[in-house]
Amino acid sequence: MARLIVCIAVIVCVFLVVVLPDLAGASSEGRDPIAAGAIEVSATDGSPADASPIDASQNDAPPTVESILARYVEAVGGRETLEGIESRVASGRFIDDRPYAGPVVTSPFEALWKAPDRRLYVEQRGSGDYLEGFEGGCAWRCEDGELTFPDDVARSKRSWLLDPRGPLRMREHFGEMSLAGRQWLAEHDAEVYVVETDRDAAHYSLHFDAVTGLLLRIGYYWDLTDYRSVDGVRVPHRVTLSRKGGSNTFVFEEIEHNVPIDDARFAVPAKPAKIMRL
Repeated sequence: MARLIVCIAVIVCVFLVVVLPDLAGASSEGRDPIAAGAIEVSATDGSPADASPIDASQNDAPPTVESILARYVEAVGGRETLEGIESRVASGRFIDDRPYAGPVVTSPFEALWKAPDRRLYVEQRGSGDYLEGFEGGCAWRCEDGELTFPDDVARSKRSWLLDPRGPLRMREHFGEMSLAGRQWLAEHDAEVYVVETDRDAAHYSLHFDAVTGLLLRIGYYWDLTDYRSVDGVRVPHRVTLSRKGGSNTFVFEEIEHNVPIDDARFAVPAKPAKIMRL
């Protein structure tokens, strides 16, 4: 009897020391390593200050600059729709809200574009009209009665904004591009892909919504919002230029496509003068 008790005690000890740990290890092999505590998970607030690199291991097809630009074109209406626009007439208000500069000033504006690439912007200021134009490869500006031919007009953000085929001409306006990574834009409550250009990043980096594909910001200061469809093209109807101590805002109130525009509207003025209206 004593021998039987000893044998049973030995079997129990072997079970506790050898078999039970193996069973415990085998039972955990199919468990979630995060739930099992094998992988530490750190919480973040989702608002990185700078663009974070794209982790290719987390995506079957990591985005490229080309895929981001192609998605942007589709998001605003598609190549065929954009190429079908032969002219655009837009009007609205330019709001200068800089408290340090005085009271808020609202100036009506009119913007014309005609294929292949004629442009005219007219802003009716209290001191006189401010004009910008592009015709036959010649960019010009008329401000405070002085006519000049600055190089920056042809590739300005405003010129791109007023060009209905701008989404098809991103490199023409912004130069060569490279993908910098992802970033959270708190003002838009959206994650974006950040594309750097060969121009000043503070003014010409491009921020595309990772979900919708739309362009939300240019540089650190231009925010594009209130996208609406006009003849099948999604156009931002509010563009805010953040500035120290205030802001400037373009508010588009009316946009028409494929309407007749006299070519004479785009001619470089022989002398500063009021531009005729449509």
